[in-house]
Amino acid sequence: MRAARRLPAPPTGDRYLFDVRPEILLRIREPQTSLAVWQRRPASDVLAQARMVSPAEGTVRRSVAVDTGFARDLDLALEAALAPGTGVDEVAALRSDLALLLHWARRIAPDCRALPLRIARVEGDGCRLFHSDQVALRMICTYAGAGTQWLRESAVDRAALGQGNNDGVLDWAAVRQLATGEVAVMKGARFAGPGPGGLIHRSPPKSDTSRCTVVIDIDG
Repeated sequence: MRAARRLPAPPTGDRYLFDVRPEILLRIREPQTSLAVWQRRPASDVLAQARMVSPAEGTVRRSVAVDTGFARDLDLALEAALAPGTGVDEVAALRSDLALLLHWARRIAPDCRALPLRIARVEGDGCRLFHSDQVALRMICTYAGAGTQWLRESAVDRAALGQGNNDGVLDWAAVRQLATGEVAVMKGARFAGPGPGGLIHRSPPKSDTSRCTVVIDIDG
């Protein structure tokens, strides 16, 4: 797969990890790791089929069973998210890619019985404020539009966040952005274990291009 274009990422270190191999995602549990990114570019048919997700349906949330009901739950989530008149059989490549993401989420948390899956098509502003998520771990992949923006610790004042503005950003030049198709797993504020707090991030500012994003929350 060819590398996707993106804003420069910091060198691989003990907090923010990047690799072209999906196994990098498993390292999110290392104590000093806030973010693990699988640098990839999905096949063109996957990206094209993601645009068949309907913005009119808003956000679709469904829990996908790990041991039983996996295929059924995934199909139901897709059916709810697709534009009217579009069948799951028309987005087979996207379905396979979502199953791949769920596979790696299961590898990260092998004891999970179900994985909450969220499929969203956003045409306006998402969450424009920098924040950390109130979850343990979150996997995210943007199939269409601009990817998630994030900040390293030295560029933000956590104490100044959560006030309805972005005054906690100390260095706007330090904002980094995930590329379309990349798969990221980030720590959230509820991660149980030593190390940094949840990754500070946000949805990118509003643009003329709608975003199609898939989120998988991973407990524990």
